[in-house]
Amino acid sequence: MSIELPSAFLNNMKAQLGKSYDDFIASYEKPPFKAMLCRFGLNVQDRQAVPWASGAYYILDEEKLGSDPLHEAGAYYLQEPSAMAAPQVLTPNPGETVLDLCAAPGGKSIGLAFLMQNKGLLVANEIHPTRAKVLSQNIERMGITNCIVCSTSPEKLCDIFESAFDKILVDAPCSGEGMFRKLEEARTQWNEDSPMQCAIRQGKILESAAKMLKPGGKICYSTCTFNTVENEGVIDDFLHNHPDFNLEAFSLKGLPHAKHGIMRLLPHEIDGEGHFIALLKKRDGLEECSNSVHTHDNVEANKYEETRNCTDKCIEKFSHINDNYIKSSSTSDSIFTAPTYSNQKADKFIESICHAPKINGIFGNTYVSAPCSIDTFEGIKLLRFGLHIANDRGKYILPDHALALACVVKNRLEIDRETAIKYLSGETLNIDNSLKDWLSPTYKGYQLGWGKAVNGQLKNHYPKGLRKYLI
Repeated sequence: MSIELPSAFLNNMKAQLGKSYDDFIASYEKPPFKAMLCRFGLNVQDRQAVPWASGAYYILDEEKLGSDPLHEAGAYYLQEPSAMAAPQVLTPNPGETVLDLCAAPGGKSIGLAFLMQNKGLLVANEIHPTRAKVLSQNIERMGITNCIVCSTSPEKLCDIFESAFDKILVDAPCSGEGMFRKLEEARTQWNEDSPMQCAIRQGKILESAAKMLKPGGKICYSTCTFNTVENEGVIDDFLHNHPDFNLEAFSLKGLPHAKHGIMRLLPHEIDGEGHFIALLKKRDGLEECSNSVHTHDNVEANKYEETRNCTDKCIEKFSHINDNYIKSSSTSDSIFTAPTYSNQKADKFIESICHAPKINGIFGNTYVSAPCSIDTFEGIKLLRFGLHIANDRGKYILPDHALALACVVKNRLEIDRETAIKYLSGETLNIDNSLKDWLSPTYKGYQLGWGKAVNGQLKNHYPKGLRKYLI
């Protein structure tokens, strides 16, 4: 085996996998799989689909798609194939309120937003500020319009958003054993104490998620690790302390049916890395009070059930958010109130250059179209609040970069790859004298950003912090 793996990890896996251990070890002789999650319209001819994720396709190891202008235009998001499964298990619907509690770098949030069709409210949270910035940039690049990006602790969020979300994804920070084939740092940072240390933190995060979930709602808990301590062990402890939750069966195309609500993705069984997924449902007070608790000594795990008595809890349900985003059957007041802000001057300017939703909020100096009022998030650090439409610079208004990546610009200029690379590096472009005012350079039909045509030149408004010279 060319990859050196920790001996304690190997001993654990041998005990866990039994007869399939040799096949597991042999998988480390193969390169890790790579894939891309695509926006509508991308030409994916002759590419092999990732069976369990809609709009996802495998890419070749030698392809340098991260250096293509289409990547910067948000035509696709590069992601490990197994990591695409969790959003598909949670299956958020358009119009729901959804939380991605540990969201950076953003791939799973993007998957959730695609399934929601940019309708409803998606809150993507990341406690670490540097990672939260990357998360916000990826949400912007992929044209997500219904997402609020914040950076705070799960404990602080649950103080504000008790029983507020229809569905929650907890892609918990873990020991990363499932990434050993892909990432050297995952192997070097692991030690025998890692699983237990991570499990303590994971249990606390799951506790916060439970408080923020509506009755009848679902939590998808996922990790990219193999050990039972962080996976079945965390789930068992959670169910023991939460008799109002059950594991719920689910299916994904191309994978075995998870009839007990738990699925393991193993690199010798699928074209992807290692992941664990569990689907939990919170009873709404009308369902039978029973829990299915699962412990796994190996992949074909032992299972047991225990029934507990529980008392129904009367928990307030929240009603619909801004009707343009959220639809709900509840009739009581919502914690997420509809935004009421308006600015006719900014709307008129944006209407002249782009097909965009109406401005309904202001975030600092940025006009936004948001799924709810910003007042709901008082005291929480916010990085992105819905679709950023325009920036107020006092004497004038500038269109926001996010607007060009999310909405159809009225005046567009198709350019070749060489010119696209110049634009993305911040260069001024020479263009036809007949072109005037604001337009978007496009590459293969995908808008790259903003430029202003003046006297045969396109003044470059690609954000300085994003500029790069692609090779």
